[in-house]
Amino acid sequence: MDGHVSLVEGKVFVSDVYEVENVDLSTGNIDFEGSVQVNGNVSSNFVIRAGGNVIISGVVEGAYIEAGGNIIIARGMNGMAKGTLKAGGNIVAKFLENATASAGGYVSTESILHSNVIAATEIQVTGKRGFITGGHVRAGQKIEVKTLGAMLGAPTVVEVGVDPEKKAEYMKMQKEVSEIVKNIRSLQPILANFAEKRARESVLHRIRSTISETLQLPWRHSIRVWRKRTGVCRNCSWSSIRRSGPWCRYGEKCTRVLRSSSEILPGR
Repeated sequence: MDGHVSLVEGKVFVSDVYEVENVDLSTGNIDFEGSVQVNGNVSSNFVIRAGGNVIISGVVEGAYIEAGGNIIIARGMNGMAKGTLKAGGNIVAKFLENATASAGGYVSTESILHSNVIAATEIQVTGKRGFITGGHVRAGQKIEVKTLGAMLGAPTVVEVGVDPEKKAEYMKMQKEVSEIVKNIRSLQPILANFAEKRARESVLHRIRSTISETLQLPWRHSIRVWRKRTGVCRNCSWSSIRRSGPWCRYGEKCTRVLRSSSEILPGR
């Protein structure tokens, strides 16, 4: 059986609720599979992770709180621009100020000030004050508020009708696609140079293959091949020739003949 073990009047009790007065240096961070009950406050820079619900009777400062179920904060949260709430269920707080909150269900509070709040279903900002000022507030279905924005100060961004998590995932994918396209464009010049190099190597390979094939032929056949391919003298085939014609320096009067009793080898 999992849970919090305590000894009461000589008896051992195992509870699925871990209860403390405050979360501070006296307790340290809390990581519990069940629910967590804090009768007082949660100090800044501390962490609470619970598989169930987290219920706090006091105030939460710049802490990180994550729950598989609901998060309930009786006196609200001042996140000091670093506090975070993450709930698989709902978030209920007196107020949210300079905090980041994400709920798999709804968010209910009396005021949201300069905070980033996301709810899969709806955000209810009602009660005595009921205002949203500054920050970014997103809900999948509905946002209910008395006063939205302010005449002066930071802008207030509100989004309704799109699942915030799916939109965030879509934006992430769009960014990744842009990076891939950018990388492909940067590789195009390299690929073009590589293709040009391969083309040159292909031409050189054909020339080397021709030379190799020719050197492997019998000499008399080699003479005919070279005479055909290079246009050397038709008569002697190997004397110094003019590049522009099929004759040696003697022209059509060339009568030089080389005879061999067997064959002539090219050597190395």
